Amino acid sequence: MTHNESDKVKLVIELLEKEVKNSISIFHLLIILESWLTKLEESLTPQEIEAVLTSSQVLAQQLQRLSFCRVDVLLKAVTKDPRLVKLRNYLNVLTSILQKACGIQTTQASIASAEVVLPTTPYTTISYKTGDVLRGRYMLIAIVGEGGMGVVWQAKDTGQGIDVAIKVPKITGNPVKDEVNVRKINIEAEVLKNLNHPNIVRFIDFFVENNVPHLVMEYVKGLSLESLVKPDNVLDEKESKEFFKRLADAVDHIHSRNVVHRDLKPKNIVVVSTVENIKVLDFGTAKFFHSQLEFGEGIYSPGGYTAPEQLKFMYSPQSDIWSLGGILFYVLTGLHPITVLPGYPNVSTPPQLEKVPRLKDLDPRFAKVIRKAMDPDPVNRYLRASDMIKDLLGEKNLSENTKKPKIIVLGKEIEVDTDRIVIGRLTEDIRESMDVSIEDDVAVVVEKDNTYIYINDRNAYISKQHAEIFKQRKQWYIRDLGSLNKTAVLINGQWVVVHKAYKQPSQPLEIGKRAIIAIGYNERYGPYITIMFIAPK
Repeated sequence: MTHNESDKVKLVIELLEKEVKNSISIFHLLIILESWLTKLEESLTPQEIEAVLTSSQVLAQQLQRLSFCRVDVLLKAVTKDPRLVKLRNYLNVLTSILQKACGIQTTQASIASAEVVLPTTPYTTISYKTGDVLRGRYMLIAIVGEGGMGVVWQAKDTGQGIDVAIKVPKITGNPVKDEVNVRKINIEAEVLKNLNHPNIVRFIDFFVENNVPHLVMEYVKGLSLESLVKPDNVLDEKESKEFFKRLADAVDHIHSRNVVHRDLKPKNIVVVSTVENIKVLDFGTAKFFHSQLEFGEGIYSPGGYTAPEQLKFMYSPQSDIWSLGGILFYVLTGLHPITVLPGYPNVSTPPQLEKVPRLKDLDPRFAKVIRKAMDPDPVNRYLRASDMIKDLLGEKNLSENTKKPKIIVLGKEIEVDTDRIVIGRLTEDIRESMDVSIEDDVAVVVEKDNTYIYINDRNAYISKQHAEIFKQRKQWYIRDLGSLNKTAVLINGQWVVVHKAYKQPSQPLEIGKRAIIAIGYNERYGPYITIMFIAPK
């Protein structure tokens, strides 16, 4: 490289770094790089562009910080986002930069950083074929799905005479990757065992064979919403409402079990016969208490279905609400929501629906619901999925239309008459004194000026008296009561920890009239149980 060429590269690096340092997520960073590549290819050779990328310390620092050293997140984002075309030619360069910045020698850096315990013996490579019988009863018929982490077989349950779906992890020979694939199946099984809804794929069985787990589920035959709906084949108003009733009710059930799906999109919804008969699938990336692999796990669905805060490794039930808004837009228009989200994921306003002619001919409540569900601030979205369909039908009894302070926890809405609310764990002593069933998720006790809300936490992760919400001089505050495992509040898409030390109450934090609160919080695994607080306007 000549002296002039070297100066040119240095100038480009300087200009590039001014933009790169302001990126707020790995996806935002990659969009910036894609835009720059379009400019650079007009004046620089591929070798010079590579020199720009590898010489930028700010780029290396941002890749490291925003990906959490997750090379798999980088690979998935670049290969699956349709906007990142030119960047794919430099994927190896970016991977090398990230590995060097993180001091790693493998593309599975993120998994290593998550302290995965490797198996003492390697997993057995699986090579099944049609006709094989598993567990003495499941006869394999055909592969009906395959991804990077697993394979799904259609099989015949010879004992029951019904078809089932069996998900098996992919065994690659890489012990770290194989362990992750195995754990994903375990997590999905754990989630599905706790769900029971007609519009959610049903758990049937779980077993270990050939040293790997096998998840047996209801076999769902139909078309994905993604393949069924197109710009020239959309649902009409009546069909959309019937479809959305089922979907919203299913998601309400998911959230009532403290599950966040995190990957709701048309591809993961199957229409079995009519739009009233649907099934929600693929819970492999769902969050259930702290059962997911780690908090910094990157989950990204091209098309704008992923909530912006989730791209910064933050999530709550309101992340699924955003996805529901995107799905409703899709069934009405056949378009992906990213078409009305300029600058996504760095958005500051709801989707620009006025640009879509199709919506102008529909009931205006559709646009209202989509805008509110896809508000950039999670706190401004609907409190519950069922509120979306209520608003769509013109009903007034939304959760937020309350005359009293209200807590929403595990699907239950609790109105309170006091200015102090204490949230804690339902212990055996409290259960016996209140005659509460062991199956009850929540119990409420009112004593003088205090309302006590006790959550049935079988893991005993939350404290007996974990946090308090109280009103003082017309303002609402939250304070951690010296819990062992912290409290946090979602503010501007970021979890803000409210905690001082064990057995030492924290300073109060003002939360206003709406708040998304984590009862139990871990920097790696995120919120443990998410509750919502709403006060009268």
